[in-house]
Amino acid sequence: MTAFRFHSIALCVVLACVTYRCSAENATAATPFLSCAEKKDPISVRVGGCTSLPCQLPKGQTASMEVDFEVDQDVEQLDAVVTAYALGVVIDYPLDQKNACFSLTNAECPLDKYEEVTYRLALPVAKTYPSISLAVEIALKDKNKRSMMCYKLNLEVVDAA
Repeated sequence: MTAFRFHSIALCVVLACVTYRCSAENATAATPFLSCAEKKDPISVRVGGCTSLPCQLPKGQTASMEVDFEVDQDVEQLDAVVTAYALGVVIDYPLDQKNACFSLTNAECPLDKYEEVTYRLALPVAKTYPSISLAVEIALKDKNKRSMMCYKLNLEVVDAA
């Protein structure tokens, strides 16, 4: 496999791996997460079907994640930043919908200081993705690139049962 093809596949996996297979409505059980260096932990993370790490992401299914968090300042803009760590490679994934304000389920931007909000992301996990273990870091940042929320998950892309 060429390096370019591997990176292309890895980028697609990262996009899908920020979430899990169930619809967000079914993503009610809390999922454990790891803290980022910024220590801007969310209140709660719910990855459908995942109550312990690593979360398994079956190929060919739709992945869904919800995260509740509180902003510590007034926020006009909120951008999603996803970074994956796999096979010694660090990948910053350019999301199609970088503006996280469009993916808030119970609020709209601008956000007020101390406001609690929920961010949702749902994406397909293609059958063509390689079976791989990886870590992802999911962050939401304001217009000044200051982290408003950040956490990490250990994930495994697996064949569907």
